[in-house]
This record gives sequence, C-alpha cells and structure tokens, in this order.
Amino acid sequence: MKRFLCFLLCLAVVGGSCVCLTGCTKTASDAPFGVLACGDNANTRIDAWKNGDGAYVLFLPAGVDRGALRVVCSGRIKIGGTTLNDGETTDAFSADGELTLTAGGKQYPLTVLSSENLPSVYIRTESGSLDAVHADKSHKEPAALTVVENGAVTLDGRPLAHIKGRGNGTWEEDTEKKPYNIKFEEKTDLLGMGNAKKWALMADNAELSYIKEPLCFDLARQMRFSYTPECRHVDLYIDGNYRGMYRVCEKAEVDGERLAIPDLDKENEKANPGFTLSSLPLKKTDEAGTVQPDTDAIHPGQRRWYDVPQDPADITRGYLIEFTDDPDPSAFSTRRGQWISVDTPEYGSKNEINYIADLYQRAEDAIHGADGKNGRGEHWTELFDADSFIDWYIIQEYARNIDAGYGSTFLYKPAAEEKLYFGPLWDMEITWTVPPQRFGSASAGPEDWYANALPALSEKYSETGDYGTVTGVSLSTIFTAAYRQADFRSAAAARWSALSAAVDGLPARAEALWRELKTPLGMNFVRWAEDGEDAEALLRDAERALGGLTDFMKTRKTALDKGFSDNAALLYYDANGGEGVMFHAQILSVGETAVLNGIGAQEMTQSELLTQIKDALNEGAELSLDCTSLITPPSAEYRFAGWNTEPDGSGETYQPGDGLVLTDEATVLYAQWVKQ
Repeated sequence: MKRFLCFLLCLAVVGGSCVCLTGCTKTASDAPFGVLACGDNANTRIDAWKNGDGAYVLFLPAGVDRGALRVVCSGRIKIGGTTLNDGETTDAFSADGELTLTAGGKQYPLTVLSSENLPSVYIRTESGSLDAVHADKSHKEPAALTVVENGAVTLDGRPLAHIKGRGNGTWEEDTEKKPYNIKFEEKTDLLGMGNAKKWALMADNAELSYIKEPLCFDLARQMRFSYTPECRHVDLYIDGNYRGMYRVCEKAEVDGERLAIPDLDKENEKANPGFTLSSLPLKKTDEAGTVQPDTDAIHPGQRRWYDVPQDPADITRGYLIEFTDDPDPSAFSTRRGQWISVDTPEYGSKNEINYIADLYQRAEDAIHGADGKNGRGEHWTELFDADSFIDWYIIQEYARNIDAGYGSTFLYKPAAEEKLYFGPLWDMEITWTVPPQRFGSASAGPEDWYANALPALSEKYSETGDYGTVTGVSLSTIFTAAYRQADFRSAAAARWSALSAAVDGLPARAEALWRELKTPLGMNFVRWAEDGEDAEALLRDAERALGGLTDFMKTRKTALDKGFSDNAALLYYDANGGEGVMFHAQILSVGETAVLNGIGAQEMTQSELLTQIKDALNEGAELSLDCTSLITPPSAEYRFAGWNTEPDGSGETYQPGDGLVLTDEATVLYAQWVKQ
C-alpha cells in the first residue's frame, strides 16, 4: 500500500515556475512564521513547514488571496527584501518561484504552494498538538473546527467534543498521515452534507483511493440502497500544520439523516438510568446458550454481550451489524464461522445479541440451503432483502473489493420488518485491482470472478488478549453460496444489464475527478512523499496508475458482461462430506472447457490446515495457499479419489487436470472420498 511520509521533489507552483525541494520529516523547532488564510480569522492560521534540509514550504489553500495575507510571527521576519512584523498584511507571498526567508538572523529557502478547487478545514486542538492522539488512537482530544470555501468562512470555530484516531489497518500503516474521527458537540451541517455529530477524516493513503472510493459511492447512489455516505475532498490543517488532502465522510451509523432506523443504544440508556453501559461486564455464550468466561476469542456459534440489567420494551426495532475480522465487544460468530460485530446497539444485552444473531443465522442457513431455504422452510428472500443483497454483490464483484463479503460489509434491520438489508456501503479504498491472495482465491485478474469465488475456512482462530489485538483468518462464503441459487444468479444478471450505462460512465468520471484533484494531490505529495522520493514523479506515477485503473474498469466490464450473459456457465466444487468451499474463478460460457482443480498435494484435515495457517500468522509469515488446498477430507482416515457429477459417485468421474466441457449453466462436481 502506498505510503506518503517525506520528499525529494521538483513541483511546479502556481504560475508554472519549477521549484526543487529536498527534505525529510518536519523538525521539532517551531515555525518562525505563519499566515492567516482568511482575513484576520485566527482559526485559519497556517504555519510554514520546515523540511530536513532547512527549507520552508508554505502550503496555501484554494481561494486564498496571496496578495493580502496577514503575517503571524513572534519576531520580525523578512521575505525577500520585505521586512514584516506580527499582524501586518503583505503581498510578499504573491511572487512565484523560490523566496528567501530571514528569521532569527538566519536565511532559509521558502516556497509557496497553492491548492485548487477544494474547501479547506482547520482544526485547533485544546492541547495544541496531536501527540496524545498519535500515542493512543482512542484518546479523545477536544478541539474546534473552521471551514473556508471559495475564500469565505462558512463554519467558524465550531466546538468538537473530540478528534481521535480511526481505523485498524489504516491506522497501523507505517505513515505519519493518519485517519481520524471527529465528533461535534452538536449536530452540524459540514460542507453541505447534512446535520450530524460524527464524521470521518479519511487519509486516502492507498493508491488512488481518493478516486476509487468516491466512484464506488457514486455508483451506489444509483443503486437500491436506502443510504450511501457522502464525502468531500478537503485540504486539512490541524493546529496550523498542513496535513494534506483528506476526504471528509459521513460515518456509516444509525442517525435520522443517515441510516434512518431506531437507535437501540438510546433505548438501552433510557431503560437503565444510572448505569454506564460501557462499564458493564462482558459475557459470552456458546451455541447451546451456556454462559462462559469472556475472552476476546469468539468461535463458531458463540455470542458476546454486555450484562445489561434491563431490556427496553421492544428489542426488535433496529440493528446495524458488520462482517469483520476484528470483532467488537458486542459480537457473535455464526455456525459457519462468520464473525459479525454489532455496531448498534454498541452495548447490546444478551437478549438483543441473541435476537439479531438468531435472525442472521436463519438467513445464513437459507442462503446456504440447497433450495434456498433453511430448516424452517424460510426462503432467503424472506430474510435478506433481495434488491440490496444483489446490488451489494454486484458492486463488490465489479470493483473487486478486497473486503468483499468478509469485512466492512454492513447490514441493518429496520423497525417494521423481520428482514436484513445490505448497506450502507463503506471502505471501498482497495478496489479495481488484483488483491493479495486471500487463502484460496484463484482469481488472477480483471477477467475472473472474484466475490463469488472466495472460499471459506470453517473455523477461525484468535489469540486471547486486549480487544483490538485479535489475529485471525476471516473469509466468507456468502456470495459463493448466493451464486449457487439460480434465482439469485438470474436476478443479478438482469440487474447488471440495467446498470450497464452507469458502469460504462465510471472511467470518464475517474478522469474528471483526477483533473479536479491533481493540484491539491501534488501539494499532498510534497508534504508526505517518502524520504528520497520525488513528489513530481509520484504525481506522474499516480497519473499512470489512473490509466491502469480506467483500463482495468473497462476490461472488468467486458468480462462481467460475459459472466452475466444468458450463455454464462459456472463450475462448483462440493466438499461432499469433507470441509471447505471452492469455486472456479474463470469466467466461462456453455461449451467452453474447464481444467479441473484438485484438493492439493497435502490431504490434510481442515483442523491441520487451520493450525498451519494459525502458526504462520503467529510467526508473521506470508502464506501461499492456492485454491486447491481448501477442500479437505472428512477426517485423516479418508483420501481424495476425484470428482463426480453425482454425490454418490454414480455419475461421470473426473480427475484433477481433466478437461470438462460445460453444458449447463451451473455444473457441480462432488468430491469422492475413500478410506485409506
């Protein structure tokens, strides 16, 4: 994943002059001066930034009047031949090219860079520093926020209850550019996106994530989701320091103007006056309902909940849940090992967690059922909303989202229905690319199936310890299971056809967004390029990556047109008493020949395979498991004897490496096992 830290650059400033800068991370010394970006508003202070070679850069936002900037300094400074005192307004920064700063009797090179097109956001923390936040992601630092758009203040010093760190992998990345969450003291309309308290500041460190995720959101808004988060790019300044180009995003949460379902946390608080729900003890039950001592390891069928004294009158009135590889305290695991965090209610009671876990388990059983029904006779369309399920699958499949079906997958239950809806969309930063191999994904490029070709492990491991330090394996079969349902496949194909024009328009939208963001992105690279990197070269690399992205999107569209066509063919491998799931990733048509996979040279049991994965994860080793290793024998007594078109072996028999001409829309081959 791309990381941006410091720089070696040659970047054109406004007016076309080329200025070469070399540097590393910011020094600990205070800036000798700053400017007020908007009149005499102290909330819009911007300090000069010093690199490791002793040169300064002044990062100015879009819309600033460079000919009338008010100086902030503790002592007299000179810009070129102009002497300036604190509070003076000057046009000294309007000149293009490299300037000379004189401060404290020393001279320094100074470059002024200006952004374009974006609003600017200024946050002033109570302590004047993010040090406590960076030391502890959960630390909540009080602050105030100001917004300037087109050179005018539109929000001035609005109090924030806090700014804090956010994310898991994105927070742990080896970069100083971190993502944050902010919370206003009162609901606030931020950048025209509606009133809310909670917002996310996305650092967008992944390659082209500042384009990829907005494109996914654009497509989602043309689909059948009740709510899709809004986001806007901004230039961010914190305590006078330019932090780069960020995206301000609505958070995926229960809220009247966002996801309009009841907030059970508020109902729980009303039902339990005098209690601090977050301080109540956590407990865990196994599949039989037996209460166990809690650790942060959740195994299939287990559920974790807060020991809330009193439930509200109606516990069915709204839930927001999330597939995850790092379960929250309120969480459960399905019988097939899918980890699910309960985001709302955040402090769920035993009855609440059991209610939503039971509902999801019935839905999971139905989508995995041979006829699309669970043991109670409920069809998957009675428990999952079909429209949102199919649209969720399509956008995950088309975008080749690395998290497809196992992480950042949200579902909610509205108040009036006993049904789960997919959405809102979130965390689509690593998309339209070939992700790292995910324990059995044989998909090699944009022309293959992906979301419906991800196999699953039937168990997950996690180490006992503090929450947030879980190490585990998390894969889901939900889209593979769904695609084995003929009615799901048919509806997905029809929906893909209906979305064709919207999908065709996305490459052009990507190019337009690039043109809008190119200048602020270049300024961002100056601030965050890695030590020894050239920021101008990084910008050229990003533009080349944009060409690769649009080519990938077009190739993917053509491939999925084939995959969703009437002549499409699918190949499934059924464990048939063994364990694991496998799907043929190549997009095929009826009449094509598929070369059959095996189950792997090591005919280990699922438990042995999982132990191998666990040991490798604990040792920090990289795993290289191909698609053929994830179906395993029923036990060590059995060995694999090939594939058959019938479960009992009465049909046609095939061996790994054989060619099979596909004659049906969906062909299932069943593993055959013999005792050793």
